[in-house]
Amino acid sequence: MVKPKEGPGGHTWGDEVSDLMRGVTGAAIIGVPLLYTMEVWQGASALTSLNVVALLLLAVAVSTGYNALSGFRSDRGLIRSLMDGVEAVGIGLIFAALVLWLIGVIDLGTPPAEALRTVALEALPLSVGASIANGQFPAGETEGIAAEEGAKGLLRDAGITAAGAVVFAGSVAPTEEIVRIASRVGAAELIGLVVFSLLLSYGIIFVADFSGKDRRRQTPGLLQSPAGETLLAYNIALTIAFLAVVVFHGIRPGESPALTLAATVVMALPAAVGGAAGRLLV
Repeated sequence: MVKPKEGPGGHTWGDEVSDLMRGVTGAAIIGVPLLYTMEVWQGASALTSLNVVALLLLAVAVSTGYNALSGFRSDRGLIRSLMDGVEAVGIGLIFAALVLWLIGVIDLGTPPAEALRTVALEALPLSVGASIANGQFPAGETEGIAAEEGAKGLLRDAGITAAGAVVFAGSVAPTEEIVRIASRVGAAELIGLVVFSLLLSYGIIFVADFSGKDRRRQTPGLLQSPAGETLLAYNIALTIAFLAVVVFHGIRPGESPALTLAATVVMALPAAVGGAAGRLLV
């Protein structure tokens, strides 16, 4: 077997991918509700270029300070902490830009300065979330709830996924932003949201090196395999999202099928993040 190449501090490339995915997980858990908030989009319009620079420097400073105390990795020197802080801000910027594009807040027609202001403002809490995930959530396999086979294990996983989806979807479900976003996104963005939600769910549960990752991979059964569980979790998220759209926005599927579908897919992203976060608890 070929030994994985090691990076700085004895890290393999697989370790680096896991570190990045943990950062993405923290950004998603903390940042997705904010990315769906219209007041944040509007607040960005008041920022000047100096404000944007100050925000980015603040994000780096906060992430670096946090990493110096807890850190992405065990070597917590100032240079390493600064590099991790920059990495966390990079995760926040990329994640914010991608989601804002998928939900139609920014697009190719958005003036670059306006897009940068919005992305920079959203990236501040996301970068902090990335740092927290890597510093506080344990990496590697630890003792936890034993894997359960068959219907009992499947129902347990589905229930935890549904609970997490309800909590996260509930934070954005009553807001008018859901219908606003659904009204302006096209087919390409909706397909992108579905693919992104699936990849994000898979990455959080099976790629990020949180405790219990190996146990979840080894659980037997088609629906409890990585691909099967990801698809099951996303279908649960879609179901929760659909119910939230009907209950909170009074959209009748028979009268507005296109709007119902779009709003459900838009709502399913935070629901999927919540469902995946719930799975990390076991």
